[in-house]
Amino acid sequence: PQWDHLVRAHVAPLDLKPGANVFEAGCAAGAFLSSLQRQYGVHVSGIDIAHDLISVARTRLEGHFCAASGYDFSFVPNEAFDHAISFGVLLYAPHTEAACRV
Repeated sequence: PQWDHLVRAHVAPLDLKPGANVFEAGCAAGAFLSSLQRQYGVHVSGIDIAHDLISVARTRLEGHFCAASGYDFSFVPNEAFDHAISFGVLLYAPHTEAACRV
C-alpha cells in the first residue's frame, strides 16, 4: 500500500490492462511490481543484479525473476512484454534502444 500512490502516478500514461505482461529492469525485491500486480492484475517479470533481492521477489510474487545485469537484454525476445519499466537502470544501458524492444 505505501507504493500504490507512487505506482499509479508513474504508470498512469501506460493504460495498463489486466493480464498485460510487464517487465522491470532493476526490480530489486519486487515492491513496485507487487503493487502493479495487486492494483492492475498484470503478469510481472523482472531482473536485478542482486541475487539476494531476486530471491526475495521470487518468494513474494507470482512471476519470473532472474539475477542479471541491467545492461544486457539479449536474452529477452523482442516484444516479449507489453510494457517495460525501470527506475534508474535503463538510462545507464549502453544499448537503450535494444532494451526498449523488450
